[in-house]
Amino acid sequence: HVTIEHCGDTNQGCIWLDSGVHLAMNNTSVRHAAGIALELEEEAGLIGFSDNTLTDNGSHPISLGANSCGDLQSGTYTPNGAEGILVRDETITKNATWAALDTPYYLEYGLFAETDNGTAHITISGGAELQLGDGAAIVIGKWAALNLDGSPGNRVRLTSGKSSPAAGDWQFIEIAANASDCSFSHTDIRYGGGSSQQTIQLKAGAQLTIASTIISDSEHACDIQVPTGATLVDNGGNTFTSCD
Repeated sequence: HVTIEHCGDTNQGCIWLDSGVHLAMNNTSVRHAAGIALELEEEAGLIGFSDNTLTDNGSHPISLGANSCGDLQSGTYTPNGAEGILVRDETITKNATWAALDTPYYLEYGLFAETDNGTAHITISGGAELQLGDGAAIVIGKWAALNLDGSPGNRVRLTSGKSSPAAGDWQFIEIAANASDCSFSHTDIRYGGGSSQQTIQLKAGAQLTIASTIISDSEHACDIQVPTGATLVDNGGNTFTSCD
């Protein structure tokens, strides 16, 4: 129950967590920061983060590594000078559920998940939006999984982070041979297929279950790359449209 105002600068967040530091923050407002409201260095984390208001700041409300996105909970994260949660390039090594927020997750360089210890299963909740930067890709590696868990009235959205999006703005989703089984349900996937790549690519040994998903506005073919040894389980209701 704290209000923090008129703080930080354009080079450092108003609240800045060094590597290894963990913060509990609830019912707190951060506004009118010069730049980012809350900035987490690599391996910093949140141990309780709900009902916060981060608005009217000069840049993004939050900048953090991908491994910490599962710590975010409901709050008010818009309007700000730069919209979206800025997700920095960091290997995801643990299980996490990304909540649907009132602003997108902006993955400037994409997302990479793998682990040698346990699993790294990522669930994207219905209603969440992931925006990908120019040329970005999502790669699901060893013992990792991507579950896009939308519902009929609450779809997951993967799209371009550009203000004027176009086919091929980002590249692909790749599911590696040693990944865990993945699933896409009630999801919209748009503007991928850059660099003449198919938007969804399975490697031999990978498995994907897909249902009620729309793949559209791809620069390359809309179909899913399924080589010998990979498994695609089509549960119906899928649409592939507006692709070159």
